[in-house]
Amino acid sequence: MVPLAGAVVGYFSNLYADNLPTFVVVEAEAAACLYKGAAAGDGDIRIVDGDMQTIMAGLACGEPNTISWDILKNHVKYSLLLLTGLLQMVCVC
Repeated sequence: MVPLAGAVVGYFSNLYADNLPTFVVVEAEAAACLYKGAAAGDGDIRIVDGDMQTIMAGLACGEPNTISWDILKNHVKYSLLLLTGLLQMVCVC
């Protein structure tokens, strides 16, 4: 998921360089590597390990792509994590 997010953010950052859109990353609590990296505020990658069972299945990688991380840390304004119970409600709707 992170390479896709990096590609999308990079594309639109270049396309709308004069008027950047607001980018928001949303992750499952169990695999919130981007959120943890953003929350630390030091620009370093954070890796999440352990049991990453989430309804988001293949999106729970727990480790950001280094190229995408560089794009995301410079252009994403908000990074959110969804608690498992809330995530289940959102995905069912």
